[in-house]
Amino acid sequence: MWLTGLSSAKKAEKLPEEGSVVESGEKALSTNGASFEKGIPVYAPYGFVSIPPKSTDVLLIPCKNGTVCAGVKVDGSELKNGEVMIFSMSGAKIKLCRNGSVQINGVTIKSDGTVYAKDFIKE
Repeated sequence: MWLTGLSSAKKAEKLPEEGSVVESGEKALSTNGASFEKGIPVYAPYGFVSIPPKSTDVLLIPCKNGTVCAGVKVDGSELKNGEVMIFSMSGAKIKLCRNGSVQINGVTIKSDGTVYAKDFIKE
């Protein structure tokens, strides 16, 4: 009898999981993972704010006070090792290249300040 009580007292731990954004609000998300959840806050590094759009794959992590979104699934196909890109749904992009240049919507600014029109520079 004590074995039955012991096994039922042990709760199944919820593990981190991948989910998909169903609704994207100003401060929180609704997602589908193992179950549908509303009001999930998004966590990001200090100084960076974004709300993932609908259908984005996200990493959901259980916490003491509920589930949080720890980030989005990354497609780094446009990047080389060591590069960083910030982009929006509308297509705006800022790319920090590993050669020290910065690309803003295709315009390249070299580390010496020289500006090149879109597609002029090949890396």
